Amino acid sequence: MKLTSLVTVSCLAFVLAIGAVGCKKNPTGITPLPYGATPRGNTGGNAFPPIQPVTPINTGGENGLGKGIAGEGDTIPMTGNRNINDPARARNTDQFAADTVYFAFDKAIVEQKEMGKISTVAEFIRKNPDHDILVEGHCDERGTEGYNLALGDRRALAVREALVAAGAPADNVHTVSYGESRPADPGHGQAAWTKNRRGVFVLVLPAR
Repeated sequence: MKLTSLVTVSCLAFVLAIGAVGCKKNPTGITPLPYGATPRGNTGGNAFPPIQPVTPINTGGENGLGKGIAGEGDTIPMTGNRNINDPARARNTDQFAADTVYFAFDKAIVEQKEMGKISTVAEFIRKNPDHDILVEGHCDERGTEGYNLALGDRRALAVREALVAAGAPADNVHTVSYGESRPADPGHGQAAWTKNRRGVFVLVLPAR
């Protein structure tokens, strides 16, 4: 009788111990990063804050904004009937090279010191409505590929919003995210990272 009770108590203790260990493998209250990504870490050793997942491609939408995340090619979703992918429309990456907008680490807010660049581009588009602007969102290498694609999208959209607020016609401004895939500087330190956190303006010329 005593032996049976001892065996029963031992088995119960074993089951409870296994359950306790198993629970540690399933933490609660953790918000997953976009695309099921997990952070590679940052300078502070903390996980990147979660953000809302973005739709990889949106070819219009009720707000008339064509935005997307670029893959291997350079085909960008269109806004309305303004086809910026028309091969007859060349792209000029030099026109606004000096007006590249830079961002703070892990931020998608256009800082006040960058607003002069926004004004320059917005004024050009107002005066040249047959041209379009493609805003490319870029990130430094820290963070996962999925996280940086989403962050690049937010940065490009933030620049677009600033352009429209400065008077650029909304239909003339398009966005795309390249995440960390196209660094301006291939280095791996602060100097390179500062250059890579950016919003780049590409001028799309009228059809020839």
